[in-house]
Amino acid sequence: MNVKKTACQVALLFVAFTVILVGALTDFAESIKPSEILRDPAAFDGKHVMISRTVQNVIPKTSRKDNDYETFDLCDASGVRVFTWGHPDLREGQHLSVSGTFDAVKHVGA
Repeated sequence: MNVKKTACQVALLFVAFTVILVGALTDFAESIKPSEILRDPAAFDGKHVMISRTVQNVIPKTSRKDNDYETFDLCDASGVRVFTWGHPDLREGQHLSVSGTFDAVKHVGA
């Protein structure tokens, strides 16, 4: 299997978040590194987490039912894919904190 590597080496496991996007968060939760989540995704599945990292690979989309959404990666040495409804004003290289429920999703087939 030939996989293109991004600068943040996004894991093959698609990670989805229901997120609250905030530019600066107060200390209501400790930030977790993407590498910690990717080391043991099952340990975080269904749990509330906060990640503060660099935004990469912003992809705005609209569903067939005309619902706007975006996916993007939050990266350090590793990265997690984030999903959010709407088209928030995100920029490549921006430092961002997200807080939400982590869902480890496995896709089977093409």
